[in-house]
Amino acid sequence: MNVVTNIASAIRGHAERLWRRMTRREQLALVMMSIAICLFFIQFALLRPLAAYQQTTARALDAASDKMARIEALLVQLEAGVPQKADSDKPPRVRIIEAARTEGIVVERIEPLNPGFRVSVNNVSATALFGWLGRVENNQGMPIKAVSIRKSVQQTRLDADIGFGGGL
Repeated sequence: MNVVTNIASAIRGHAERLWRRMTRREQLALVMMSIAICLFFIQFALLRPLAAYQQTTARALDAASDKMARIEALLVQLEAGVPQKADSDKPPRVRIIEAARTEGIVVERIEPLNPGFRVSVNNVSATALFGWLGRVENNQGMPIKAVSIRKSVQQTRLDADIGFGGGL
């Protein structure tokens, strides 16, 4: 402990002697440089991360608001009652393909299952996919039995396999 105290006092004494040898102009320049360095570190260590955090939080809030609006819309549909029956005499697979086209979704594959069928779509935005699934189930009267969703090659898009009940 004594060694550390001796070293600290020696450094302090050397700094004081150096400070006294400087002119007022040099002392002022050193103080201004120290203030500039402190401001630089405050800017890059505190203010920039805070601004980045604020932007990230604002984006997260927008996303949460969008999700909340979607949930509220789905709640209104749920409170309205049972899904509607299909308005058309067309086969279910044709109605699904037509509903997908209105959302800008391309159906890649339709596979028969017993009972029902499976539809595969690729490279679709989440908003379009969930909007389409909601419309198909509620407006076309076709219950969704299973959904498998994964990220597509483009990380912002989705690939999905959807199992529908009923016949082809």
